[in-house]
Amino acid sequence: MENEHKTAAMYLGYLRKGTTQYDSFISYLRREVQNGGFSLADIGTSEEEIAELRIKGCKTYALHFLALLRNGTTQYDSFISYLRREVQNGGFSLADIGTSEEELAGFRVKAA
Repeated sequence: MENEHKTAAMYLGYLRKGTTQYDSFISYLRREVQNGGFSLADIGTSEEEIAELRIKGCKTYALHFLALLRNGTTQYDSFISYLRREVQNGGFSLADIGTSEEELAGFRVKAA
């Protein structure tokens, strides 16, 4: 149980910092909690925080793709698709990550 507790706390730390691997880390955290036989409260979190951390992860990943687009890429269509998927999954807007439809359309021009 001690090892699972430490591992779950490690994943929680990664999630709190913001990570693009949020889905995997949430899954791993839940597995460690279940295998260790303890609760989320035992590692200082809750279902509500996990839901918030998932949204934070979506934003982190969307911002990752936005940065790649802003730096120039030949993978415009894929990165726009991934960015939009994270925005949708997180339930936030383009404005919430500091961009707009106009900026995204501008990337297509640059990529052409």
